[in-house]
Amino acid sequence: MYEDRSLQAFYTLRKLEADQHLNIVLPYNKIKKLPGSRKRVPLDYQQDWWQRVSVAVEISPSYCLKFTASTGSAREEVRNLNSNPVIIQHFIDQISGDDKWTPQLAKTVFELLVPNDFKDAVRNQYNILWKLDKYSAGFPWELLQDSATQSKPLCVNAGMIRQLATADYHTQIKRSYANNALIIGDPALEGYAQQLPGAAEEARKVSDIISGNEFNVTTVINKDFADNLQALFQDEYKMIHLAGHGYFKPEKQDAECEQTIAPEGGMVIG
Repeated sequence: MYEDRSLQAFYTLRKLEADQHLNIVLPYNKIKKLPGSRKRVPLDYQQDWWQRVSVAVEISPSYCLKFTASTGSAREEVRNLNSNPVIIQHFIDQISGDDKWTPQLAKTVFELLVPNDFKDAVRNQYNILWKLDKYSAGFPWELLQDSATQSKPLCVNAGMIRQLATADYHTQIKRSYANNALIIGDPALEGYAQQLPGAAEEARKVSDIISGNEFNVTTVINKDFADNLQALFQDEYKMIHLAGHGYFKPEKQDAECEQTIAPEGGMVIG
């Protein structure tokens, strides 16, 4: 009935015709238009864009693969897949380490690594950007296939890009070229801790010294946390001088959750 749907079916048949395993022949290279046919603006959900799939391996409390997939809807789908790492590693070693790749092995690993909800997206040969952590990056996602017969690895029929999710990378520090300086002294703590008149005096003296060296100085003394933070972010500073209470909580071991709690520290601003 609809022209766009007929065209979509025609292109699909053309692809099937090119498959040597199927006996499909199109006698005509065109679409025959009949009375009653309609035109419409196609509003079907399209997957021409690159779908993002994030995979993270959680070791504790149990081994789990956490999948997060972007969709064309106003949601992001999340699924946890509980798998046996020993079994998965056994098949991966056969595929990669022992050079024994077979369609049956690739199909088995596909079933073990991909949640059921996400398998259709892979089978439909959508372009996928895999966002992987250091553990899941060791899995051969490109070599997986959804069928053990008359099929090819995923990377043959669809676009696949890997992206490593890591906190270990070189950061670029943004430099300030303007001669701006910020001086914060003895913030108003409203009884949380004792005020430090000496810190306020220190801030005034430092402000006088820096002002005499061709710096544009912003001085904030005895102000609350809101004023301090607004002053901190209102400009780019080459120099920041803080005078006040410091706070530090060292790293410790939490016996209940058996995890290490990172140290905390900074300046008390309110």
